[in-house]
Amino acid sequence: MPKALPRRHEVEEMNASLARKRGVRRRGGLPGDERSPSPSADEGRTWGAGRGLSARVVRRLDDLDKMATLQGGLLGPDPGALSPAQQEQLRNLKIQTRIANEKYLRTHKEVELLISGFFREMFLKRPDNIQEFAADYFTDPRLPNKIHMQLIKEKKAA
Repeated sequence: MPKALPRRHEVEEMNASLARKRGVRRRGGLPGDERSPSPSADEGRTWGAGRGLSARVVRRLDDLDKMATLQGGLLGPDPGALSPAQQEQLRNLKIQTRIANEKYLRTHKEVELLISGFFREMFLKRPDNIQEFAADYFTDPRLPNKIHMQLIKEKKAA
């Protein structure tokens, strides 16, 4: 089961524990938030807008309390978002889209030639600015003729 992010009170305890170990009394309930005082155990108050935290930080903490997370802090899918019928419909749509894309690519050999030619040139020349290289490559006025000649060579070879 994925490990969930710690709750607010657990974060408070960890911060207080670290501060005690370091012998430092820190200002700021969260790293980088020096505006809010850290709540101490004897104050018995909770974090919130009244404690000096910005509204954005409070919202973020509240959101973290609500979210299911995967190991490493990545957000996981929400299994309750779609009904089983909707999930099946989505799965079928994905399958049909992949089939349609595959058919298109098989009937348009020039797409493969464009992409493989681009990668070949990129790996041979190893440009520093790939975006600029790609723009130059795909706007080269000689490119359509190159692709056409490659298609003719492949038809003759077959």
